[in-house]
Amino acid sequence: MGFWHTGYMDHHEERGLPAAAFVEPSPILFPCDLCERKFLTEAEFREHRFQDHPLPQPALLYRGVPLGHGLHVFKVPLKLSDLEMINVSRAKVGDTCMRTAEAIARLVSMRQGALQLTLKGATSDRVLEFQFDVPDANDLTGVVTELQAVIGRRRLDHEMIGEFIAATSRFPSARRLSAAIVDYFFGVIAKEGKSEAGDGIDYREKWNCALDRLLDMRHPIAIEIRSIINLHFNQFTESARAPAGRKVSAVAKRFGEILGLQFDHASSAWDGFGEMFLDRDTSLICAWAAKETFSRSVEIEDMERFIRSQSPALDKVKVRVLLAGHYARIGDRRRAEQHLQAMIHDDTGFGRWALQLSRQLEGI
Repeated sequence: MGFWHTGYMDHHEERGLPAAAFVEPSPILFPCDLCERKFLTEAEFREHRFQDHPLPQPALLYRGVPLGHGLHVFKVPLKLSDLEMINVSRAKVGDTCMRTAEAIARLVSMRQGALQLTLKGATSDRVLEFQFDVPDANDLTGVVTELQAVIGRRRLDHEMIGEFIAATSRFPSARRLSAAIVDYFFGVIAKEGKSEAGDGIDYREKWNCALDRLLDMRHPIAIEIRSIINLHFNQFTESARAPAGRKVSAVAKRFGEILGLQFDHASSAWDGFGEMFLDRDTSLICAWAAKETFSRSVEIEDMERFIRSQSPALDKVKVRVLLAGHYARIGDRRRAEQHLQAMIHDDTGFGRWALQLSRQLEGI
């Protein structure tokens, strides 16, 4: 009996559960309650929900395009047909809750100032920030009246610009237009070398500022100033948008046709103010480009002298085009080639045209 108390069996019997009792546990799955798919990881499940079952987000559409985060600046009046809200139950303008139709009407009515719009959806909200800078019609009329007075005096200098700034300060909502006119005027006197000593004005900088201010303005004055500046920068398609009957529009179309450009828009028809101030070089180019032929040798001499002047290359290249075309028509290949070769090797936009005409002259 003592044998059984020695612990022998304790050391020779199997312990624990048999191996067959161990079963590999099932993996933890993340089922989607919107479809029958299951995922092994939470990350895969979240990606599936985001990609395949996105939650409807409240949105404001501007002409069919959802407006995202950031400040939205409007410089032209909105129309009811421009805006649409989707997945929005209520809206809040500032601290005032209102129906979606009322919120859209409020946006359309805005002309000046800032506005915060909150779109309330079923699962989330979206906050949009707006800034409005739409000029009042009376203020625009006031700026036009002051501009007409300036044009009628036929004088452009720092004193006159100062007077214009003072006179148009009464029209705050149209300050973008009046500031662009001032930028254009300062550019004109800087381009002509009439800037006051030490002011450091670069006409290109001023004119680019004017273009930025007038980028989306549809007022005829804005269109004409853009057209004049774009003519200088050899942007003829844009320049041709000047009001019908203006010198700039006709000149832009002539140079554009030389380059083979297509004009798929009509010029503006409004002509409610006098001819805008042009700098001296642009005035000469418009006068020369208006002529089909040059019958007087003095005109050719003036144009050749212009090429040798300190005028900007963007102006001189347009005169080269006129001279090269003139010499080609009268059969003076040598003089035509002088101007064509100069244009082939510059970057003012007429290189391809010059190369084509040069090759044509080789066959004569």
